[in-house]
Amino acid sequence: ICTSCVGRSPVAGIVHRCYRDSFALSAVMAVEVMSTRRRRTLERIDRFVAPSAFMADRLVDIGVPADRLTVKPHFTPDPGPRASSPSTSNDVLFIGRLASAKGIRTLLRAWERHASGASREASARRLTIVGDGPLAAEAHESAPRGVEFAGWLSHAEVQRRMRGARAFVFPSEWYEPFGMVLIEAMAAGTPVVATTASDAAQITGTPARLVAPAGDERALAACLDELDDATVDEAGRIARRRFEEMYSEDIGLEALVDLYGSVIEGRRRP
Repeated sequence: ICTSCVGRSPVAGIVHRCYRDSFALSAVMAVEVMSTRRRRTLERIDRFVAPSAFMADRLVDIGVPADRLTVKPHFTPDPGPRASSPSTSNDVLFIGRLASAKGIRTLLRAWERHASGASREASARRLTIVGDGPLAAEAHESAPRGVEFAGWLSHAEVQRRMRGARAFVFPSEWYEPFGMVLIEAMAAGTPVVATTASDAAQITGTPARLVAPAGDERALAACLDELDDATVDEAGRIARRRFEEMYSEDIGLEALVDLYGSVIEGRRRP
């Protein structure tokens, strides 16, 4: 994670080729950033909306006025309660792009640690990797036993697997604005194992023993060791209840309409 350009000139972003590993494209982005600052574009915006408190803080860091910033989480359709509890499943899921920032290397090393010291009951568990990306070939070659690669799947199939999983692992090592897959896991009543790279744990209400520092394979392996029957069933119930109370369509839509209404009302005032 690098914040060298925050509140400063974006020249460092060009030097490090931060946009698509290209000097030229990074230079274009830097010019756009500077142009936005010179035109004082931010001053003409009535309301900024961030999907999480974490991202709201990052926006304030780059100059977005806190008094015009609202946190409004995303929401997702309710698939309904799951048919069986998480403890009946041996499947642990990762869903996402196979790229360094998503923590796939750390996850595979952590799974190897977890599997090597697992009890007989835990040794039957599988890690299913759903997705593709630039590290796909490397991940296939370095994967320990007990890892299955499913590639990209349809959204319906992803939801089906989520509702039948023991846990979902979100090992991201980069800032995440708000991973939709997090609330899809919560809607499915599936526990989330998270890292501290963003506020995934705060969004999902993940218990501390299932949260690891980003990039720490030992700590992540310890979290995987914690996925006993009692823990996953209780965490799954908490996740489902939290979804119903905070991230359902009805609640999300009401918050969105209220947000639009407040901006319109503000425009009407002299």
